[in-house]
Amino acid sequence: MGLQRNLTFAGSHFERFVAGNPDCVGGDTPVSDPSADKLKCLEFTLPSNFSAQLNEANTPTDPFFSYFSFTDNSNNCKGSDLASRLQDVYARNITVNTPIFLSVQYNNTEAVPTDAHFINSISIGFWLDATNSSSVKPPKPPAPERRGGPTTSNCNILWASSVVQFEGQYILDYKNPICGPEAPKIVDNSTQTREDVSLAEYSRNYGVGFWTKPLKALSDAYGLTNSSIIFKSIDDRKFSLSVTSDASSPSADNSCVYTYLATDRSAVLRNFTLQSYDLGSLPLSNETTPADGCISEFTTSRLFSFIFTNDSSACGATDNGIERFGRYFSVPIALDFRYLDVADGIFNITVSEDSPDRRRDGNAATFVFFDKSFIPTTTTSTIAPTSTAVSTFASSSTVSQSASAKASASQSASGSAVVATTTVADAVPTGYAAPTVYAAPAAYGAPTVAYGAPAGNNLYKGASAGKVGIVSALVAAFVFAF
Repeated sequence: MGLQRNLTFAGSHFERFVAGNPDCVGGDTPVSDPSADKLKCLEFTLPSNFSAQLNEANTPTDPFFSYFSFTDNSNNCKGSDLASRLQDVYARNITVNTPIFLSVQYNNTEAVPTDAHFINSISIGFWLDATNSSSVKPPKPPAPERRGGPTTSNCNILWASSVVQFEGQYILDYKNPICGPEAPKIVDNSTQTREDVSLAEYSRNYGVGFWTKPLKALSDAYGLTNSSIIFKSIDDRKFSLSVTSDASSPSADNSCVYTYLATDRSAVLRNFTLQSYDLGSLPLSNETTPADGCISEFTTSRLFSFIFTNDSSACGATDNGIERFGRYFSVPIALDFRYLDVADGIFNITVSEDSPDRRRDGNAATFVFFDKSFIPTTTTSTIAPTSTAVSTFASSSTVSQSASAKASASQSASGSAVVATTTVADAVPTGYAAPTVYAAPAAYGAPTVAYGAPAGNNLYKGASAGKVGIVSALVAAFVFAF
């Protein structure tokens, strides 16, 4: 059974966190993701105090799973234990003689095992049977056979506690920030700052920060200090950062509020289309141009990854950005993938020459993509005069950047503690309604430590972590070079 440990836990209510990728992959017959009604069947509670043994690999009847108390007992849901609920929701049997891999994230150290470990999230990996397994032949040697067998589907799902702030990635909400008439004025509204502020990360150990910059980047953008930033938990999957001109008395009038949403499937599952590009001064290829259709559209199922829609062999691999964009230039290239505003679907790809001293400047090429679902039928254009608008858009329909793409934070070198509050109801512009049903645990509050590395690692994981995927591993940067 591998590594085992006995711990005392503090449980709560848990809901499914639906990521961009499908719940299950592989097998000869795809497993459909559950409907919203069926997802409710997987909500459960854990006791406020219980002891259990954590194993790397488990069976559905192991003691830890016996504490799951599923909350929806309507006729829509069948079964009272984990195995029967999974089989009902996914309409497949759990593959026999295969383990359920378990990862549990909790919020305190393991120095005293008898102290209650509050559980933030739980993820499991398991296999489901195929419906027509007899039609599939096992792989020929030396190709390995997966542990679940050649006809099974590998599934990975996550639950998060609904009574604490979700730990992980967040994106800027639609049409943010919202600023009052006496709010601070932003002093750095560059593309770089818009990119920096579009993605945030929350952790009880790290506090709040942006993916490539510390929290101080936001106050620097306004020419203020970190004492001007107020963190507020709105609910378990939403928080706000208010930049105020009067931290002693924040109000709707004197604040700019940035609201962030946890990056679930609705945030990251997108269909992008090329809107404009500027080739800069990079040496160009004589073979083709971006008008060839190879980069016109792509889809995303998670942040920073994409699959191009055009699968012509002439374009190159659908998931190889270097190959696709490299066709337009006569020098080796490097790519930066950035979000100007994830919530509005503004996606920016910068191409620079691949060299040790490369930098993003006027020499670089820029490609701007938009999520089709956010493109209105009539807008005004804010494309730079040197950019090339793509012909897939009607001549009368160009795209402008939203308010949230026009105000954000600047880069900075260091950060300090956030001024935390959960009581200032009027610290956001008029129209905001504070939640009335969300209640955090008595000991739960906004982060009170400086943004930086945690004192210790409190994430339980076994050798199965590579199969299951560990929740909320903080990422230092989101610039990917292929």
